[in-house]
This record gives sequence, structure tokens and C-alpha cells, in this order.
Amino acid sequence: MKDLILSLSCNTVKIVPEPKEKSVMSQFPEEVVKKAFLRANCRCQCERDDHDHGTFTCFKQIIWENRGNKNERSGWEATYFVSPEKGGKLTVENCEVLCWSCYTKTVKSQ
Repeated sequence: MKDLILSLSCNTVKIVPEPKEKSVMSQFPEEVVKKAFLRANCRCQCERDDHDHGTFTCFKQIIWENRGNKNERSGWEATYFVSPEKGGKLTVENCEVLCWSCYTKTVKSQ
């Protein structure tokens, strides 16, 4: 599969064919994941007040190539705002991009 390069305002993102780890996001179409990542502007979107960032948005910088990589500071993954079990759809609007730290805390609390 040929890689696709996207030019972003925050940096250049290399789109890779497969994430390093299977996750909830593997259920989303690749186009949805790309659009959600671009919407997040290469930053964690978490606004949960019970995470380490308090009542503010986490906003930690993330890198596309580090998707699913729990060992990298800029590692990230995404999850649903509303789970499919509760009627959530596979849309950009329902795709939340989180740094690895916020992602693991969110998944544990579900």
C-alpha cells in the first residue's frame, strides 16, 4: 500500500496503513480517523476534569506516526464520544482524539 502525505499547519503527517495496536479506532473508517486527527490539530482533546490536567483541555501534542504507541510521549489513540452501544455512530463528530495517558484513563473508566 502506498503511503499518503498530508500537509498540516502543525506539521507534516505521514499516513501509515496500519496502527501499531488494534483498538476501538480500528472500527472507524480511515478517512474518519484522518479528519478527526486534523480537527484536533495534533493535540489531545481530553476535557475530563478527573485526569491530570485538571479542568482544562489536556492539549498535549501528538504525532500521527505514534498512533497506538504507548511507549512514546506523543503516542495517541482515539475513542468514541458516545459508544456504539449507546447509539454512537462512526462519524468524525463522534471520534475523540486522545494522548495515550488520557486514552488509557478513559478506557479504564468505561
